[in-house]
Amino acid sequence: MTEVQQARPTVLYVDDEDMALKYFARAVGNEYEVLTATGADEAIGMLRADARARSSW
Repeated sequence: MTEVQQARPTVLYVDDEDMALKYFARAVGNEYEVLTATGADEAIGMLRADARARSSW
């Protein structure tokens, strides 16, 4: 019997501290696909890029 592998939920974590980004990703990385950004502008850009990618499916 084959196992159906489900995609992990994705979380976007925003923090201006590099160590906080690293520790968060390490803490929840087994359960979630972790995207990180160091500021609001970067995070918004990532969300917009993802929305454009999804709309082309």
